[in-house]
Amino acid sequence: MKTFTPHILLVALMTYGCIATASQVYKCVDEAGSVSFGHTPCPVEVVNPTGYNKKDSVEERMEMISSIDGEIARLQRQMRDLRLNLEYRLKRAEDIDQQHLLRAQFQSQTTELLDTLSQLRNDRGELVNDAVKILMAKKNS
Repeated sequence: MKTFTPHILLVALMTYGCIATASQVYKCVDEAGSVSFGHTPCPVEVVNPTGYNKKDSVEERMEMISSIDGEIARLQRQMRDLRLNLEYRLKRAEDIDQQHLLRAQFQSQTTELLDTLSQLRNDRGELVNDAVKILMAKKNS
């Protein structure tokens, strides 16, 4: 038993020493497809955002975002006015068929407005993402 203890201790120390000196190895593949290994992370290629032109600026994007925000606010006011008008007309309508007709008209009007609002919000989100990408590209260059 005593002879095994030093051998076990020696194996344990050797294993621990190897683990302690091990470091992370990074596998990098370049554009040509060649593979290299190293102890430092692979270099990150800075990619310009889609549609990014050096002439474009964040200020131009912000102006477009501001314009879209104004249009969104206008459409939201229009939706509110339509809803208030519907409520007023429903209170005055005596016939149930007339109420159904009013609701159908409101539905068709608001469906179109909601589609437009959705598209404007998507466009706004893309502009914000592009502005962030431009800023990141400028920061990394």
